[in-house]
Amino acid sequence: SQEGKSFCPIEEWVVNNEVRSESEVDEFNPLKHKDGWAIQLSVKAGSLTDEFNFIGVSKNAVHLREIPMLSVSGGQFATYPFINLYFTGKYAFDYRSKIEKEQIWEFTVESSKSGDMEINWQIDEVPEGYYLYLKDKLTSKIIDLRKVNFYQYKSAQDKREFSLIVAETPLPEIKAPSSLQEAFCYPNPTRGDKIIFRLPAGKFRIKIYNIAGEEVFEKEEIIDGWDWGCINKDNERVSSGIYIYILSDGKMTKTGKLGIIK
Repeated sequence: SQEGKSFCPIEEWVVNNEVRSESEVDEFNPLKHKDGWAIQLSVKAGSLTDEFNFIGVSKNAVHLREIPMLSVSGGQFATYPFINLYFTGKYAFDYRSKIEKEQIWEFTVESSKSGDMEINWQIDEVPEGYYLYLKDKLTSKIIDLRKVNFYQYKSAQDKREFSLIVAETPLPEIKAPSSLQEAFCYPNPTRGDKIIFRLPAGKFRIKIYNIAGEEVFEKEEIIDGWDWGCINKDNERVSSGIYIYILSDGKMTKTGKLGIIK
């Protein structure tokens, strides 16, 4: 989408490289027939958003191209500030006929602006039994889509590449850590909802401090994993900022930073 501009997401979309009317698009549109399921992806950067992006499974393995982010002014093409999410082939819809063990959708986020970006997803239609992941190809970070519904990152580039993975079995990359030093947490930073700690088997103690060194939260016993609800000892929401956590199993410790954005 573009600042100050609005577009009908269906009317005159390009289907199989041909411009079609809205009624013709409806004939191919999996969202109208509901014979499968879909994941909706959206991306935003400040006031810029792109919300109409879908992957999924449908008997009509349909691909719909993006609307060009250009307009004509005085006989010249003028580019407005924009953000755009599209799948390989510049598709906004990319449906497959079925899932066999694993399907990967590659997609790109492209923007005329740099800075804070956020990808969101809706997965309500996806049947149970599938594992859903987002992979940031720049950092190799993998996000479990069933655990959180957004991913934030900072971009100094005009393009960022991602993979969306739908699989019948968990990815090896996100199996439980084998040692305390391999423990990790996500989403980090968070918008203040929760932070999920992935830990190896065993019992652990965690302390969380604010940037001034004051203890904010402590939990004496964590087994295998834990979700911090971004609360303090009095069960109150903590404020935005940087926090320090210390994990310990009695023999070893691991220290890291947590970011909370509101």
